[in-house]
Amino acid sequence: MAERTAPMPRVSPVLTVTLCLCLASFPFEFPERTFRWEIPTMTTSLFLLATLFWPRTCYFNYIPSSIWWLAVYLYTQALALAMNGWVSLADTAQEVILFIQALIFFWACANLLRHDKIARAALWSFVIACLVRAVLPFVGVGRTGEAVWTGGERITAFGQNANWSAKLLGMGAIILVGLMFVHSSAPKKLRWLAIAGVGGLGLAIVDTGSRGGLLALALGLMTFAFAPPDKQGGSPWMVMRNAFIGVAAIAFLGGAAMRSELMRNRFEDTRETGSMAGREVLFPTLWGMFLEKPWTGWGQVNNQFE
Repeated sequence: MAERTAPMPRVSPVLTVTLCLCLASFPFEFPERTFRWEIPTMTTSLFLLATLFWPRTCYFNYIPSSIWWLAVYLYTQALALAMNGWVSLADTAQEVILFIQALIFFWACANLLRHDKIARAALWSFVIACLVRAVLPFVGVGRTGEAVWTGGERITAFGQNANWSAKLLGMGAIILVGLMFVHSSAPKKLRWLAIAGVGGLGLAIVDTGSRGGLLALALGLMTFAFAPPDKQGGSPWMVMRNAFIGVAAIAFLGGAAMRSELMRNRFEDTRETGSMAGREVLFPTLWGMFLEKPWTGWGQVNNQFE
């Protein structure tokens, strides 16, 4: 209870701007880039550098309990490497450093996003970036297509992985619904634009051909059907409205998926042959690896080589 009632320190605009810039860069990864560094890597590094100038605000004002579980996970990975060694020291070191960076990033965000204005600004920056990213392939900017043997073409942008793109756009759609239909400060007059935005993101996800991304989005939208009334003036009617929005969005996504040759063929192929793009082979193999080393594991990168 002391954590909730502790006074919130003033947050520098520099932190807000760098955090928004960082989140807005996530949908714009360029795997086929001609320069060395990735844009999300550069913006995240800039944000983490800024947090060092305000350590109390970003780290020591609030320590989330989940940070300790992540630390335990890092410890178990280090223990697995100590017991098993490593196949590639360079790749292993890179993976460990990236995980530590993600841990610090999560810690700083957990502090800053406790401020409602900062949280809304950061989430809106990510949503707007997702909307822009979803539109680009439709207008031919950075459009990347990959033909699928079942028929159709998986559409992404800038050479991004189709499944990764679907995950990001799905998160953008879920956050947009939360900001516009659940948050008490949502601008009600713009909700029709939000519906169009969610529809556009859904169509972009269907174009990626990612079955897992579409399923994850549907499950995420279903959470709004069970959301409790907002303490700041919510009512049971709002719960029913949110449930209707979630169900309607899922129905729209299902209809769009069935009208897409790419999605329809991929689902039918899974139903008829049990094919899951190699996962039907991968899952039993991973289970066998677990049985081989259930206590120590294989360690970072080693599991990929195995």
